[in-house]
Amino acid sequence: PLASDLKIVSLNKLIEISIRTFKNLKTKIIFEHYYGGKCFIECNQFEIVQVLLNLFKNSMESYNISGTETENRVVVVRTYVDRENLDQGKFVIASVEDFSNGISESDISKIWNQGFTTKEVDDVNIVRGQGLFIVKEIINKHLNSNIKVESPITKPNGSVISGTKFIISFPQKEVELINQ
Repeated sequence: PLASDLKIVSLNKLIEISIRTFKNLKTKIIFEHYYGGKCFIECNQFEIVQVLLNLFKNSMESYNISGTETENRVVVVRTYVDRENLDQGKFVIASVEDFSNGISESDISKIWNQGFTTKEVDDVNIVRGQGLFIVKEIINKHLNSNIKVESPITKPNGSVISGTKFIISFPQKEVELINQ
């Protein structure tokens, strides 16, 4: 991003905007969000909202493909300051997880490739396989940011459950005078 496009913003606020925008599309997704701490990052806020909307859309489509009942279509969004890897700097983490079928082991290494899709393309006018490619490109443009995927999901207690979790790390920006 151009330096003029970068602003120090609350990642929690960007998530709120993204959730509100996605809900306005009348999608049948239940959001649970958990915010941990002052999660300020320097970013192009419009691009980060696009990243989040793409991840939400993938969760929704995964639930649609699996036939999950509406009341079970939960997307969990978390933010926190990473206090475990301080030797690498201070990072803010955002995770987006769903509990659908997940991504197969054979596909997980391909999901970032432009044009790769697991969805059926029944309309020649619909371009597929761009969303996660764009997500990765945007995150890579933000200096020292990273995105990874976990599927199936390993819970803190070590249990493994079906689903997909995207984990994005951003360098933390210290902001004292701004309210979240």
